[in-house]
Amino acid sequence: MSFILHTESPSTEDIIDGNSHNNISIKISETLMRDDVNIIGINGTLGSGKSTVIKLLEKNLPQGSFQFINFDAELYQQGSTKKALITKIYDGLEPHIPNTLKPNLREFKDDALGNNVTYKKTQDSEISTWGILFLFSLFLCSQSIRPLQTEWGKSPENISYVLLFIFLLFLISPLFLAGAFYVRSFWDCSLKLGNIIKKNSIDVITEKMLVSKEVGSIELHKAISGFKECIPPGLRFLLIVDNLDRIPSDKVKELWSDIELISNSSEKRLKLLIPYSSEHVAKSLSQDVYEGREFISKRIPISFQIPPILSAGWRNVFSHFWMKSFPTESENLYHDTSELIEIWLPEAYQPVTPRYLKKLINDVQITLISTPDDVKKITCAYYILTTKHNDIPFENLLIDNFDNSSLDENTKEKFKKSIRKLQRIYNNDRKKWIDELLCINFQTNAQLAEGELIDEPLKIALTQCNHEELSRISNMFGFISAWRRVIDNTDPTDWFITLSKMPAEQSNIVKEILPEVIKSLDTMDISGASTLENENFLPSLISLKKDGFNIHGLYINNIQKSIQDEIFKYVSSNNDKLIELGENNPEVQASLLQGNLFSQLIGYNVLKGISTKPNTVFYVLNLKDKSATYSNLDIDEIKLESSDFIHGLQLLYSGGVDFNLTEKNISKHIGFESDGIKLILKDGLYPGMDSIYNNFINGSIPQNILSFEMLVLTSQWHSANLNTHYARIMGYNIDWRSNCLAHWMSHMVATKNITSIENYKQYISDENELVYFFSCYLKYISNFTYISDALSNETLNSYLVPSLELLANSGIIKISDVNPIITNSFTVMEQYLSDIFIEKFILDNQAGLCEAIKNTYIKDIDGSFVDYITKIPENTELPQSLLESFTSEIDTQDKFNKVANDNYPSYSKIIEYAIKHFVHLDFAKDFIFNFYETYKIDAIDRPIPRLLFDTLSEDNKHAISRNLCDLIYMREIDVKRQLSLLKNFSDVVTYSDDESPSGSRAMARLFNQVNSNPEIAPWLDQQSINFSKWHNSDKQSTISIIANNSELFPRLREKAPVKIKLQENRSKEE
Repeated sequence: MSFILHTESPSTEDIIDGNSHNNISIKISETLMRDDVNIIGINGTLGSGKSTVIKLLEKNLPQGSFQFINFDAELYQQGSTKKALITKIYDGLEPHIPNTLKPNLREFKDDALGNNVTYKKTQDSEISTWGILFLFSLFLCSQSIRPLQTEWGKSPENISYVLLFIFLLFLISPLFLAGAFYVRSFWDCSLKLGNIIKKNSIDVITEKMLVSKEVGSIELHKAISGFKECIPPGLRFLLIVDNLDRIPSDKVKELWSDIELISNSSEKRLKLLIPYSSEHVAKSLSQDVYEGREFISKRIPISFQIPPILSAGWRNVFSHFWMKSFPTESENLYHDTSELIEIWLPEAYQPVTPRYLKKLINDVQITLISTPDDVKKITCAYYILTTKHNDIPFENLLIDNFDNSSLDENTKEKFKKSIRKLQRIYNNDRKKWIDELLCINFQTNAQLAEGELIDEPLKIALTQCNHEELSRISNMFGFISAWRRVIDNTDPTDWFITLSKMPAEQSNIVKEILPEVIKSLDTMDISGASTLENENFLPSLISLKKDGFNIHGLYINNIQKSIQDEIFKYVSSNNDKLIELGENNPEVQASLLQGNLFSQLIGYNVLKGISTKPNTVFYVLNLKDKSATYSNLDIDEIKLESSDFIHGLQLLYSGGVDFNLTEKNISKHIGFESDGIKLILKDGLYPGMDSIYNNFINGSIPQNILSFEMLVLTSQWHSANLNTHYARIMGYNIDWRSNCLAHWMSHMVATKNITSIENYKQYISDENELVYFFSCYLKYISNFTYISDALSNETLNSYLVPSLELLANSGIIKISDVNPIITNSFTVMEQYLSDIFIEKFILDNQAGLCEAIKNTYIKDIDGSFVDYITKIPENTELPQSLLESFTSEIDTQDKFNKVANDNYPSYSKIIEYAIKHFVHLDFAKDFIFNFYETYKIDAIDRPIPRLLFDTLSEDNKHAISRNLCDLIYMREIDVKRQLSLLKNFSDVVTYSDDESPSGSRAMARLFNQVNSNPEIAPWLDQQSINFSKWHNSDKQSTISIIANNSELFPRLREKAPVKIKLQENRSKEE
């Protein structure tokens, strides 16, 4: 494919509508011809056509009027701009200057650039000492030859041997000096034979150079002034300083001062033309843009403005460039492409410039050349405008639904406008232009590009569980078909994990994909264990369920079975194997973690589905501290069987497992009167455990606190007096004295050998800690009665009471034998323990207490306990059991008679409780009448029958009251029975002569008892007596009694017979 690229060179013609560039060049040429103008500016944005204006200026200036000198500031920004200016101006002047002036011109340049150098050199040298000595020795040698010959020629007797020796010495002095030099040179390597004559020394040179190392403003001024002198009249030059807006601010400032200096020095022979962008230059000159513009206006008073291209204008320019580059295009899409430019034009390129249009078309051409498939040029322009010029990720071009994207509203609107245009051009075939975009971006065919863009990233996102990447891909066009293509080639567990992390706004995608992933997992031949190998799988299911998605499928059952089987494998292991695995074994903990997560998922504790429940050894090794970690396994609700707990403690101790009996999660599994404790007291500890007691009494310090604590399991701790041994251990320097003291106090309670601990209270650093330890060990006591008995002991009371209260708050006060409590100990407990403890104790032991009450005689039950029960505001199981016990004691006439006769205080309290709570004891109706009629007369004056009467229903009360009235009419019974009856039933028993005309005799007997029993008088006074029906003897005696005691019978004394009698009595008295 042939292509035509648009270069950056300025155009030789004005192709913009309105010829604005050419018009400006004409006005600039006219201004340049004026002598009073030395500098002109051309202001315009980057790429606006300033160079084109200058190119057109060359045509519009008169021929030969100006010689152009171009200085590119961007090209010479490195190094000295002043030196570059001088050089460029010289090179521009030199061809046009007469030869006679050229030496002067060159001399001005060389002087300014520092090419002429003048300096002075001073050098000092020296001759070595060896050289001076050698020359002196030669002089002595030469001067001694003649005297030596003269002396040698004398007769022996005239020879002076002293002089002869001296002359000989002078003669050989050069050889002697040479020998000395040679010996000296052995340790001074710098000495050489030549040094004897001339020493090789370092010369000191002092220079003074009249050379400037850098060209400054003075040198530039001198150069411009000299150049001006060399320009002959009639010859003018135009210096164009271009690209000021493309260099760093410090260079702009430097060059700005140079421009000022040149304009002031050159006069009319060298004028300046400065093309620039005021926005960029102003920012370079000053941080304050307005101040920078003020600098520009001061330096360049005349500045021509390049106008922005009109919308129609740049569109025509763009169409010109487009048709020039794509002359064979038949669709003429440059109009639509210009619309895309309007939509996506970056802010940095505003307003539109010819340079930007050229760049865009060049980018389109280059991209089309490297794209293997044929694509529309407008699609290529759309790709470049968005991804290259606006830095938009390519994936955003493929977004299918912009409403779910995180793009800003402005960008969304741009995309929507662009897509509408492309859809129109491609006849609503979105896949086609999307495929072309893929080809352009990946430089390959659409199929491979789509796989590269979606399929492969989708697989990678799933493999890496990258939800952000999946979320990004899900917004792309083609994702709906892509995930269906890859779902069968990917791991379903990766889908679960990745989908669980998707943001809420992507829930529709998750809702669409999840069912297919579940089907894919169900159809695979995969076990629950294989899915659990990914530790993030179960948390992902939980997260999806929490977000409201339906988690179901056959794989759930497979996973549950796999988890339960794995946990069962460890839970059902024998204790030795568990101890061998050790505490918190990683494999065991992994299975429990999976069980906890799966329990959270299905809302059901998987441990409940295991046939074998965790025993003590498994619990201590793997669960005791994990209630928070495995919150869905309900570890706090696990109940360890009492005998297994004690058995497990022994095995764990023997196996060297580190634990403490006072640990909260261990102590809570032992209760009062433990069957396990009773069993070891009966059968003893396991073989090898005797060392616990032996080590305790052997006089040495316990090896560790556990071996000391385990003493509570020995029978000796429960029976023997070990106080002396405890006192010994308290004297050791141990850091667990509070624990030891609590252990000791528990032993005192267990054996009833309580001694003073006053001397050991000094070791108590934290009473709360002591109370807690005490509460832990108390539960190992075999009989709760020992504890309740110890409450009254002042030695331990101050610690025992809060320890029991602490246990009540912890809910651990259930005992197996409550009989001693209801018969004896309750009074002590109520005296020393709080109401909260009592309520908790009764609540925890309610079943046992109710059963014990039913099987215990009321008089044997602690009176305080009866008082407590009868004060309970509601008729709960406990009061009901007490009533049931009482009922069983009066269910026959003999029992009734006995209870009424015994008149035990608790009986009355129970009956009163029944009355208060409307409990009807109707069976007693058959016993009350017989009691008053037949029971021994000295024992019938008892309150119980009347109390029981008050418990009867209204019908039964009415029936029994009629029967009791019959006793009043009886004459054959002892009157004492009637008196006792009236004492307790006067409010229900009545007499009427209309009912029994023969009752006068019985009533007369009662009137005879008034003097000795005046309390019956009110009842008698209220009865319906008709004296006319009485026998005369009974009538007369009764009237006399009434008259004699008229103050006791205010009603009867109003009757006529009585009034007559009263008158008679008064008459007699008168």
